[in-house]
Amino acid sequence: MERKNLILFSLLITIAISVACVKSSSSTRETADSNASSSAIKAEPGASAPTPAPNTPPQIKGIGPTPATDTPPPNLLGAYIMSEVQHNGQVTMVPEGYSTEFTFLADGSYTRQSKKGGKVTHTDTGHFSVEKKDQLVLKIELSDNKIQIPPVEKTHTIVLSSDGEELTMKTKDGKAAVFRRKSGPKSQ
Repeated sequence: MERKNLILFSLLITIAISVACVKSSSSTRETADSNASSSAIKAEPGASAPTPAPNTPPQIKGIGPTPATDTPPPNLLGAYIMSEVQHNGQVTMVPEGYSTEFTFLADGSYTRQSKKGGKVTHTDTGHFSVEKKDQLVLKIELSDNKIQIPPVEKTHTIVLSSDGEELTMKTKDGKAAVFRRKSGPKSQ
């Protein structure tokens, strides 16, 4: 029964993602336009030509190194694969042959791939950012080989472990998908 629930949950997530990627509304266009204009490089008065920010990975905004430890916040980098789903105090492990994997790169791009029975059932790529330390914003630019114009923006509530090894994505109905880092930078 638990396996059926996990399969249904995985299928519902895949369907929800597919439906969301197909929908295009003026509010996402306005958000994308607003985000594009706010991310433009601005020069200070009297300064020379603006210099772009160095190629650093997106960090969790609103958290800086603590004076006591000088340890920077964890970065969402590397490949994370879904290992379990938590709901109402129960943990359901992802069965063999089913997977959802995110890969987050230092340039702010990401890819997601879902498989069922070893066969790819969904892919999307785009750019990501982490805002308010617990909001993962995905700007989906390509979904199942279809270009999304404008990019579809999805926000997920997340918890990233202090060492960056575990990513938990929460749904509004209390479910949580737990992803474990498969590859990427290791904590020291």
